[in-house]
Parts: sequence; structure tokens; C-alpha cells
Amino acid sequence: MRFRICAGWVPLFALFGVSACSPNDLVGAKPPYEVLERDRVESEAGAVAMYDGAISYFTQAFHAGNRYLPVDNYVVASGIFADEFQPYGTFSGLDLDARRYVPASPYAVQPGKTVYENLQSARVAAMLARQALVRYGREPLTPLRAHVMVLEAYTVLHLAELFCSGVPLTEVPLDDDPVFSAGLTTAQLNERALVLFDSALALAGDSLRFALAARVGKARALLNLGRFDDIATTLAAVPTTFQFATEHSATIPSMMNVLGSVPGAVSVSSGEGGNGQPFSGIGDPRVPLAAGFVPTQALYTSAASATVLASGIEARLAEAEAQLRAGDASWLTTLNALRTSCTDAMTCPAPAPAGSGGTAGLPPLADPGSAAGRLNLVYSERAFWLFATGHRQGDLRRLLRVYGRDQATVYPTGLYTSYSPILVDANYGDQVVLQLPTSETQRHPTVKACLNLGA
Repeated sequence: MRFRICAGWVPLFALFGVSACSPNDLVGAKPPYEVLERDRVESEAGAVAMYDGAISYFTQAFHAGNRYLPVDNYVVASGIFADEFQPYGTFSGLDLDARRYVPASPYAVQPGKTVYENLQSARVAAMLARQALVRYGREPLTPLRAHVMVLEAYTVLHLAELFCSGVPLTEVPLDDDPVFSAGLTTAQLNERALVLFDSALALAGDSLRFALAARVGKARALLNLGRFDDIATTLAAVPTTFQFATEHSATIPSMMNVLGSVPGAVSVSSGEGGNGQPFSGIGDPRVPLAAGFVPTQALYTSAASATVLASGIEARLAEAEAQLRAGDASWLTTLNALRTSCTDAMTCPAPAPAGSGGTAGLPPLADPGSAAGRLNLVYSERAFWLFATGHRQGDLRRLLRVYGRDQATVYPTGLYTSYSPILVDANYGDQVVLQLPTSETQRHPTVKACLNLGA
């Protein structure tokens, strides 16, 4: 059996700790049985170790990473690129925040390079783990295959939402050379995620949380594809109380808990570039803030803080969007049920009692009375309920691609400013996606550029 990725990490990273590597180190890597005894790799125990490692790799890519470079993870990188966060101090994410492309050079770090590599590494780790569980795992381990398929599907979704059309999904067999993929369109990436989520559903069996996570992820891909008619059936079984979160420890902490506490961190934005949501500007209880010179998040407060990947709240928000799209007036009822148990704003006490979303202080909403206003309201509610969970960039991009909105009305625009002392006297760029890093295009045999840079 030959493993051809990231020398020594499968299953070494599960047994001895995680270490980052490039997803493009696909050739010439030592098989793990040259480092460990073969029976420790080609066994059920080895498959379970690979499963554990895949979870660790996903955590790193999604919400952990380098303590002093939080842009390495998807939640922060996508939030900075959209309108949730902004750099301050000496943080190096200015080009990412300003949405300006940095050409490859020995002196420039391309925005999104490391998060791309981390996502691809997490994807391949999950792919290898599911193959190992098929080959060496007994029937009771089948739900673990569902789990890693859910994680693999989410890495594909994250690549589809943050990066340009043209991302390759190279297949890495357990015991053969990589099969390099052509660049896939954004639609093809979302379709690939759907296949993985459906496969996870078929394998989940009695493991309800893996099945529900797959349903919520599937709905997210369906929204990205504009397939609203399938949303209600997909989410009918998901309770509003459901949460599927990453797990952290002191050794692999949640990256969000250090934001604002180290030099070069990020602040919470408010109305960034005119179009951004007022995340830190209106005292919304869904965006708790820490006291300080600049507004920083207080949602994640310890090294063990977990990050919600999928939830019943997200399910209800997806249902509300699909209801609005279908002209169903219950979209507002769905939103208000999350906010409060009050049904009449005039008689609702202050602060408003919590609804099914579990957050007090959110009085019922009124119908804005126009199609544009209603869509704005749905996306505003998504912005606050899903704050700092890696959803915002996908939402902004969907407004362009599915609803046909103009970029200048969706993304931050105008003169770029930040809290950083390294001020950039220039306007925001016009990127709505990140480009493929040169670590991919210079080493992949056929993928040399994005297919396009649109939404």
C-alpha cells in the first residue's frame, strides 16, 4: 500500500500530532509503513488513526491554524474577505481585506494561499481515511465513514465558496498514484459536495448527528446551486436545537479565541465599505463583543471553544430563503420564530424573550414590503445568526450568482481603510473570489489558472 501525500502524516499525524503540509506534495512522499510497522498502518487501528487525523486536519483548516497568522483558517480568511472582520495592528491580511490580487513574487504572499492548501490537505486526509475505513474497518465503523464524508464535503463547499471557478479535486487512492483532476466549475464543486453529503446520509445509519450534519450541508450546496425546491424535504428532519461543531483542546485551540488578544489580530467590522453589515455597530446580542480599543469578538472565549459547522438555526434560515424564493409568506414567520416567542412587536416586552434560536433581545421583524427589502432582511438575519462560522462569503457570492445583484451593492466598496497603521490609500479591489495559488498552478500538470473570476 502506498500513500503519496504529506510524508509521514498518515497515520503519523494522528499518533504523534498534526503538522501542516502542502496538498501538492503528492509525489515522492514516504509511505507510512516505511516509518511505522506495516501492521500499524494496514489495520483497523490504522484506519481509525487516519480517521482521527482527518478530524484534526479539518479542524486546522476550518477554524484553527497558526496562532499569530489567523488568516490560515477558513472562518477568519473568508470573514476578512467578506465584511465580518478587518485587520488591525500589524496583521498581514490587508490585501485579503481589500480584495486585491497580489501577483506571485518572492516577496508577496498571495491572499488565501495557506487556507487553500489547508483545505485541500483536509480534503485528502478525509478521502484517505474513508478509503482506509472501507478496507480495514468492520461494519460498526461505518458511521465513521459518514463522518469523514461530511468533512470532505465541507472542504469542497469551502473551496467552492471562497475560491474561483477552476479548483481541481485530485483523487488520492490508498495504494496508487494520484489521479489529477481538471479544474471544476463552481457548480461542479457544489454538485460534488452534494454527492458526498448524499453518500454520508446513506452510511450514517443510527448516527443521527452525522446524518443531520449531512442534511444541513446538502441544503447549503442546494442554495448555492439555486435549487430551492429541494430545501424543505432535505431539512424537514433537522430540529432547530441541532448543532454540529468542531472540537478543540489546549493543543489545537480554536483560532477565534485569540483574535483580538495578540498583536496583529482582527476586529469585528461595522458597515465595512458602505455595504457591509453593522456587525459591531448595533449591539446585536448574536455578535458579542469584548471591551477594548477596537471591537473584537467575544463569541469564542477559551482554548476549548468549539465552532458550529452546521446547525438547526442554519436549517431554518435556509427554509426561510427557500420560502421567500417561492413566494410563500411564511418566510417571515420562520425568521421570527428563531428570534422570539413574541408575535406582536407592540406588546413584546423589552428585552424580547428568546425564540427557538435561543438568544433573548430580538423583537419580531416587520415585512419591509418590497422584494429587495425582503431578500435584504433574510440575508441580514443569516449574517447575524451565522456570524463567525464561515458562511458570509458564500452568502455574498450567492447574492451575485443566484439573485443577479451587482457587486458594487453587495461587497465593501469605495476607499479602503482599516485599523492597521499600514494604511493603504486605495480603493477596494473588485475580486469576489480568491485566485488559485501558485503552489497549485505551478505544480499541477494541467490546471494553470482560474476558469473565471466571477461569482
